Amino acid sequence: MPSSLRHSNREQLTEILDREFRKQPTRYWLDKLNGVVPVAPVLDIAQSLDNPYLAETQMISSVPHPAKPGLRALANPIKINGKRLEQSVCPPLGADNAAFIGQPLQQRRKAP
Repeated sequence: MPSSLRHSNREQLTEILDREFRKQPTRYWLDKLNGVVPVAPVLDIAQSLDNPYLAETQMISSVPHPAKPGLRALANPIKINGKRLEQSVCPPLGADNAAFIGQPLQQRRKAP
């Protein structure tokens, strides 16, 4: 099928493919199409973080977070001298306001 026909019929083609792909689980299609067409599953965040490849390559890090102990996140891919850059959570919303605008809003309202 020429590329121009695929593009002009994209919606219909997508509907047909989606209908067919729903008939079998992802693993079935990965096994069937692997080596024939470029194929990979689309993972949700939980599945992505549990991907063995990420564990092997140390791309998952635990980030200290006051509200979410044990927070896991993708590690920084940049390494310097063999070590990944450190990660930290950002400060809570408004935590640095005083440094940028002077007194916190609550203190300004109390002033006479």
